Amino acid sequence: MRMSRNSVTFRNSFMLETFDHVLPAGTYELSTMDEEVQTGAGRIWRRISTMLCTPSIEQQSGSQYWTHIYPSDLENALKLDSQTCTS
Repeated sequence: MRMSRNSVTFRNSFMLETFDHVLPAGTYELSTMDEEVQTGAGRIWRRISTMLCTPSIEQQSGSQYWTHIYPSDLENALKLDSQTCTS
């Protein structure tokens, strides 16, 4: 297994299928986990988990939550964000 962390930045508020509310613009921590798979041609890595760290809805709590998301949903939201003008 291997795990990697990086960040994604949204210039605009956005929605992901996993959430029932709009997430505010900002930088979010992203964690991915891959598992090693041996094939006849060598080893490959297969993505098994993608998680996004989001703040609690209750702003005063300061809590953060890691939530499983669909990689394709994230890609679509980032693409839409890059095409949307900020106001």
